[in-house]
Amino acid sequence: MFKLGDFDQQVIQKWRITKRDLENVQRYVTKLQKHLAHSSLDDITIGGIYGTSALIHEVMELRILLERDPDLLRLHYPKEVEVRQAEEWLASFKRRQR
Repeated sequence: MFKLGDFDQQVIQKWRITKRDLENVQRYVTKLQKHLAHSSLDDITIGGIYGTSALIHEVMELRILLERDPDLLRLHYPKEVEVRQAEEWLASFKRRQR
């Protein structure tokens, strides 16, 4: 949808915005901010300094939320949750077998 080159590169470098941040923001806005998704994504896709400002707002908000709840984005992807739970169960089973 958007790429790092669409934004003010000085700001992108200063805040160390990555491709992963862009993917996370898109996921966050579309899945967890459905009521705001259209306007938030419109603001970001403008690019340039205005789009960069909107992007920075979402990236910082999401980084804070992910620091508090690392599974925030995963909980909205059932297959990923199932895989993670299966991996955790397997690791727990292996520990018990030792």
